[in-house]
Amino acid sequence: MIGYNGVKDKLNRFTVLSAFFVGLFVVFSSCARSGFQEFYHPIIRPNRLHPSPYIEWLKPDQEPKVIQTENLERDIMMLLSKRYIVLGYSDFNGPYEDMKNASAQAKGIGATIVLTQCTSADTQTVYLKGNNQHDDWPPDQGSKANEIKTGEPSAADQKRYGQKAFYFVKDTEKTKLGIRLANLTQEMRTNLNRNTGALILAVLENSPASDADIANGDILIAIDDIEVINAEQVVNLSNQMNDSVHSCLFTVLRHGEEKRIKVEFGNSHPSD
Repeated sequence: MIGYNGVKDKLNRFTVLSAFFVGLFVVFSSCARSGFQEFYHPIIRPNRLHPSPYIEWLKPDQEPKVIQTENLERDIMMLLSKRYIVLGYSDFNGPYEDMKNASAQAKGIGATIVLTQCTSADTQTVYLKGNNQHDDWPPDQGSKANEIKTGEPSAADQKRYGQKAFYFVKDTEKTKLGIRLANLTQEMRTNLNRNTGALILAVLENSPASDADIANGDILIAIDDIEVINAEQVVNLSNQMNDSVHSCLFTVLRHGEEKRIKVEFGNSHPSD
């Protein structure tokens, strides 16, 4: 799976990742759920991937690996390069939620890895009904709720956190080129002054593209002098390459400069 389309405005701060996050839909429910579940945004519907024998889903007796990070963009790119794909993400502000809730959401969608980030957001004054009703507050996180036992409604300061979690599964399907692509966003088209091309979102480790020094963020504009229109076209061109073909010529834009790079398939990566 090489190409992904579109962009979500709220993720524009991830300049390289922006074109990757597509088809985001917020799932809400009236029942009580964790923030990781309530504010989960699917990127790829599981029913699109389940028929594939190449996706490594979480097994029933397996626990997802929860990774906490201070550099979300860097670690997303690292996992993409290791052939992981993003199923979806959670993004919310509120009282601190334990990582077990992120793990539970991962189990619900079959993700094997959860990448999380927690940042301090703000402090809000909330009103409690008394009778020690402070179950929603985490211990030792700045809330005064623990002081309230009974009585009339009382004000308390509640510290809020920005919490994000990205959910991954591994895609073991071999690709001839070793890249994951995204279509150009409108902002990219404007900045590049062109409507054609595809963003090289991630270069897979130990692949022809990585051996050729293709870089994340390169804009692929031609393969063997055939103009690249979008990511889907690159998929088709790759599928049409004969097994007897041992190399191709990438034309990329890197920092505004056009480069021509030979990508050799070679014996070390016969099916990557």
